[in-house]
Amino acid sequence: MAVDPSEPSLFFLIFPACVIAFFFVVVVATGLWEKRRIEAYSVPEPGTENPCTPYALQRNREAKKLGYRYGGAYHDARESIYKCRYDYWLSADSTVLAWVSCGTIATLPLKSVNLISQLEDGRYLQTTDMKGQSDLSGLIDLQIWPKLTFSKLAERHDARLATLRETPIPFSEAPLRAASNIRRAQAQRLVDQGDAQFVDDDQSIWKYTLKGALRFYFVAVWLQTFRRGLRKVGVS
Repeated sequence: MAVDPSEPSLFFLIFPACVIAFFFVVVVATGLWEKRRIEAYSVPEPGTENPCTPYALQRNREAKKLGYRYGGAYHDARESIYKCRYDYWLSADSTVLAWVSCGTIATLPLKSVNLISQLEDGRYLQTTDMKGQSDLSGLIDLQIWPKLTFSKLAERHDARLATLRETPIPFSEAPLRAASNIRRAQAQRLVDQGDAQFVDDDQSIWKYTLKGALRFYFVAVWLQTFRRGLRKVGVS
């Protein structure tokens, strides 16, 4: 039944509900359909790396200025519509793994910075500017700070580390291998929780179950947004 615009109260009730329902279906369906690789990156031939965007160039300059060691440039292993570049960095004391992401997924721009540290209890502390990112495994203590520079994100991350009782464990492996180990630990925890399932015999590719896709929607769309709002006003 068509909505009569002359009834604004009804229209303003129905329209937001339709928008919410649309994004609910899209996010959950994508979660059920998308297959995620533990070995997510490929190594491009020298000279064939995807170009850095202005965003990535600036963030990479900041990482170098802060004393981070460069760990190489990589592409998304899925290729096709994933025209992405990931520049990896490791802090001077090897306790912070960072990567600068840029490029496009289909026509959607990708730009983000992630910093992550491993803790003595097996968990990880992650700080990023990428909205919509979430962790359902419980292994990662995640904070999202949109629009911050690499330097400001590093300040936030270091401040978070300083409040912890446990000392971060330096990464002993190469940056790309360290990132894969983190993703493998996350995937295994999700499978154990019933939120995901492996789709190949080598257990190198996984996707969300219906339970996991529903949890992803509510955590990524609502809970993370709520938490960002609280931090913005200084509540948490």
